[in-house]
Formats: sequence, C-alpha cells, structure tokens
Amino acid sequence: MRLDFVREDYVRPASLEAVPIMKFENACLQVRKVVEYLAFASLASNRQLYETEWSGFVRENDFSKLLRRLQKINPQFLPTSVSIEGLNSSGEWLMKDNEFQLEPHVLTSTYGRLGNVLHAKNPYSDSTNWEEYQTFLRQGVKAIISAIQDHVAILATGEHLLVRMSGNDQPIQPYILRER
Repeated sequence: MRLDFVREDYVRPASLEAVPIMKFENACLQVRKVVEYLAFASLASNRQLYETEWSGFVRENDFSKLLRRLQKINPQFLPTSVSIEGLNSSGEWLMKDNEFQLEPHVLTSTYGRLGNVLHAKNPYSDSTNWEEYQTFLRQGVKAIISAIQDHVAILATGEHLLVRMSGNDQPIQPYILRER
C-alpha cells in the first residue's frame, strides 16, 4: 500500500485523500524538521560552525546529544519568546519575555514522540492511539508558533535580533525589527 501511495503520488496527488494516516505521518515529519531548524537557527550566521555541527548530527542522529552540543556552543541557542508591546518615546521596542519558552527537553521529547509515528510499528505492541498523537501534534504546532511569533534570537556570533514572524494564510515571513 505504501509503495502504491508513493507511485500514485506522482500521478495523482489527490491520492493523499485516500490514505489520511500518511498525511499525518508527513505532518509529523515536517514538525520534526521545524524542530531541527529551530535548534540550528542560532548557528546560521556562521557557515563553518553550522556545517560542522550539521554533519555531526547527520552521522550520529541523536537529537538530545545535538542539543547538548549546541548548548555548549551557544547557551541561548533557542529563540526567546517575547511579547512586543510597542515602541517607547526613543523608538526602541518594548517587550517582555513570555511565560512559555522553548526548552531543550521539550524539543527532545517532541522530536522523539513524533518519531514514533514515523517508524515501522512492532505488530505485538499495543495499538497506536492516533487521536492522542493528533492532539499532541496540534498542541505542539500551536506551542511552536506561539513561541516564535515574536522572539529574540541570539546568534552564535553574539548578535541579538528581535524577530516578528508574520504569515496568517500566506507563507510565514520573518521580519528583523531590531538588533540589540
């Protein structure tokens, strides 16, 4: 059935409708990739460092070890979620940290749990609760969007950037509002 899906995908993209679990698996894969991009984002300004760390991740493929390595390079490698409250009289952005922040252990847990959906299932294990996974995926996507909507990114070079993500029904675009 999976091979039929892959073959038909090139002929009739509507075949996805016939196999909703594959759409869900694809959504899980895409969220895992977003988590990887979030982890590596602080290295983007340093090509050599980025390529070195990425090649190490590809070789060992252990997400928790990757996050520990990234944390050694840049202790604040994850974006800091903020609420932008406007401009002060000097034209500087007024902001405060949001209560919810992306944390390495949460990203590791999310990455691993979504990975469970992507691997072949042991036929002798308990059946998968797809509704529970759907709820988890929905909540995870909302949390990530909320955390990066407005955030401060601290790059490995030490630069601080205030970033606003905008998208609605359009592709999400980042806007650099200010360097600190």
